[in-house]
Amino acid sequence: IPPPPNISQKVYYDLAMKGLLRKGGMIMADNTLCSLVYREGDMRRQKLHEFNEYVRNDPRVEQVVLTVREGISIIRALD
Repeated sequence: IPPPPNISQKVYYDLAMKGLLRKGGMIMADNTLCSLVYREGDMRRQKLHEFNEYVRNDPRVEQVVLTVREGISIIRALD
């Protein structure tokens, strides 16, 4: 089920990281490479880029991005 348009992936990510996800737990985020298919200036492109950068810069996790279709990020909470 896609999130409501006014709630970003970052909101769900923060909720998971604030107690829903245990150490070593994983988040799978779908369509994380979709920013490459939207035109410059499209808000969806910007939001996806912001999410990817947000996760990349979070020292509490490690992530791998699978280049399957529109991209799947596997994010693991570090111990």
